[in-house]
Amino acid sequence: MSSSPELPEAELTRLMATPPPPIPADGDTILRRVALRRRLNRGAAAVGVVALLLIGQRLLQPPPADLTPRGLDANPVVLELGWLVEGEGVSRAVDAGVAPHERVIFRVQTSRAGFLCLAEQGPSGDWMTVFPDPGGSWSADRGDSLLSRDGTPMAFRTDLGPGLRAYRLGWSESAADCGAASVYTEAKVEWLD
Repeated sequence: MSSSPELPEAELTRLMATPPPPIPADGDTILRRVALRRRLNRGAAAVGVVALLLIGQRLLQPPPADLTPRGLDANPVVLELGWLVEGEGVSRAVDAGVAPHERVIFRVQTSRAGFLCLAEQGPSGDWMTVFPDPGGSWSADRGDSLLSRDGTPMAFRTDLGPGLRAYRLGWSESAADCGAASVYTEAKVEWLD
């Protein structure tokens, strides 16, 4: 009885993990494989050349023209004017007119920081500045803000008596007078008697 030497476990595992040698191929199979590799290499080369041409074309193109119409801002100012009703120590959203014992706190939302001006339309159609006081300015940051003086919200009651009144909010980049506003929005408040 002949005994064959036993392989150590590690050597047996290594031999099992290695792939078997390739099966020898005949001449026709070898020629087909070579032709296929040449076609694949030509295709890859063609894709590479096309990619380089596209990149080169993109680099040589002039930058796109600025298509913003002249006189129009690419980042327009958006204004919203709203208000809360304050009375008897409680603020409420506007769901009806403003009673004689109530006042309004104007709420402003703007898409850009700037200077604001609030005006009320009188019975004759003229606009009278409500805020800021003459010579003063009302600066507002982007986002929500309330009509306030020194950080304290200001409640407002019209001097014009009962009726439906229009209010105009104007926005400008500088703290000039209210006539310099370049963007406006309007809202109406019904004052009850």
